[in-house]
Amino acid sequence: MVALDEPTASFGAEDSHRVFDIVRSMADRGVAILYISHRLEEVLDLSTRITVFRNGSIAGVYQRGELDHRSLTAAIAGKEILEPARHVARADATGEPVLKVSHLTALPRVADISLEIRAGEIVGLAGLVGAGRTESARIIAGVDKPAGGQMSLQGKPYSPRDTHDAIAAGVVLVPEERRAQGLILEETIAFNVNLATMSAAMWNPYLRLLSPAKARNAARDVIRSFSIRCTSPTQRVSSLSGGNQQKVVVGRFVKAKPKVIILDEPTVGVDVGARSEIYDLIRQRADEGAAVLMISSDFEELHLCDRVIVVREGRDVACVSGADATKEHLTTLCYRSEVES
Repeated sequence: MVALDEPTASFGAEDSHRVFDIVRSMADRGVAILYISHRLEEVLDLSTRITVFRNGSIAGVYQRGELDHRSLTAAIAGKEILEPARHVARADATGEPVLKVSHLTALPRVADISLEIRAGEIVGLAGLVGAGRTESARIIAGVDKPAGGQMSLQGKPYSPRDTHDAIAAGVVLVPEERRAQGLILEETIAFNVNLATMSAAMWNPYLRLLSPAKARNAARDVIRSFSIRCTSPTQRVSSLSGGNQQKVVVGRFVKAKPKVIILDEPTVGVDVGARSEIYDLIRQRADEGAAVLMISSDFEELHLCDRVIVVREGRDVACVSGADATKEHLTTLCYRSEVES
């Protein structure tokens, strides 16, 4: 028997299909496969029998062919999840860019990246694994230094020295690896929620003493707004589900009311119910005027975006409207050796 837990979470289409071929080959040879995935199309395509878990219990067992994508989604969530509506950009999203990146370089992964995001816009970054999307995001968020290029924020030169500098300027990154990079797992929800806005939760700003009461109250607001399932703000983040951990990370930065939010694979390993809630939160922040940059290997979720920029081998090679950002079109653009202008 072989158990596979989210085996394609960070893979592009080509590598994912290699995994599928291996899984089918093993099954044909008589190997029992336990395949765990939040990518429902994979579950429907590969599985002989599907067991649905909800809130730690078995919610149903189905044979191949008994479910389609919609009914499987409803079985997981315990209710029908409507197809999310496309984001409607603000009327003033045609104004000057909040963030402008020109010819950003940081070899070997970032060769020449340019992009613009306006207030109220959600701009997607599509590409294969290793195309330079995450590396570009890390530079914009002050995690890494560029080798060349220019950035501006609200028309002024922007060159953050580190993440603290970027957050102070109003640019935040929700990282792909939430457990390793976005959370302090053995700390409480209250501690994690207040990390980006610690000064607001200080009992005495001069002595830099954190007020537990202020931290808990701020965490309660995030818990309520983001529907985080927990016992209290003092619960350890390590005990939360993956979806609720992700909402803590997103909630921390939304609470900071940034000008620019960068989301790197915001729904990896997140169930369909929590995924729908995260989409709503992204749209809400854009509707409130934030400029949003969203990186995703799941091209189907880029339907949220007003525009999608395709990145290949460290270069931006195409930009398509949200209406044209279908999975098939984006996949074609990611693999083409030459993209017509």
